[in-house]
Amino acid sequence: MSIADGLLAAIEEVNNLDKKMARDIGEHIDSQARTLEALKNEVEAKAFPLKPLGRYLQQRRIRSKS
Repeated sequence: MSIADGLLAAIEEVNNLDKKMARDIGEHIDSQARTLEALKNEVEAKAFPLKPLGRYLQQRRIRSKS
């Protein structure tokens, strides 16, 4: 094996490792994004159950002005 062949093999190995790491990082980012989206939805569902109360208060204000 010549020095050039050895260097090409090493470069190919590094490139394959880079591709694997990029794929793993992408999968991790996707997983984190899904987790954060689910958390956001859960927090919003718990933080904003007052929409019916808001509608009730708005209707009450309208009635009191009449």
